Amino acid sequence: LMVTPIENYEKAAVLPLGVSDLVLKPYNPELLRLRIEKALKLADSDQELQKAEARANSDPLTGLSNRAGFEKAVDAYFSQNPGGSASLLMLDLDDFKKINDVYGHPEGDRALLQISAVFKALFREQDTIARIGGDEFAVFCPSLTSSQLLAKRMESTCKRISALHFLQPLSCTIGACRSPQHGQDYSSLYLGADRALLAAKRLGKNQFQIYGEDSVS
Repeated sequence: LMVTPIENYEKAAVLPLGVSDLVLKPYNPELLRLRIEKALKLADSDQELQKAEARANSDPLTGLSNRAGFEKAVDAYFSQNPGGSASLLMLDLDDFKKINDVYGHPEGDRALLQISAVFKALFREQDTIARIGGDEFAVFCPSLTSSQLLAKRMESTCKRISALHFLQPLSCTIGACRSPQHGQDYSSLYLGADRALLAAKRLGKNQFQIYGEDSVS
């Protein structure tokens, strides 16, 4: 909010600078008070909208993105980077259900928080990590498409999860799909990564596969 003399009234010049309203001198104090209250209410409303959007796109337990937020992040990347290279990983925790069934959901929640912390430590700041289901996670990695680097990242993830100490042993199975060769949108990459995940599960637990390789199609 800006208070200015009439002779300095340059609305077109100041609005781009972040001024949302103008009050000209001489001004009515009561009118000024009402305008200030209105500006504060609008600011509070914007903050609430931002908080609501953040809640709608995040997992309440882990603080990671949820499925909706993850899908938006992936499609936003390709919208801003047509033809961009990236990899989408689907990660499934093996035998996680046993923790909930035997030791209860509080113990399962503690395990999920610990696993989420591992994912945050393993992946890059520019990667988007999401919890998309009870024991299902996904990671979107811009500019990571090298088969060797991708395999190394997945192998490290499997080893770190297996090394964690829980009341019930856990492992992780991963499927990955790369762009641009197998799609440039969330749906295409998700489908490929899911097929790779199913192929990895057929090999047993604590495995990983890349869609389009090792006869995964």
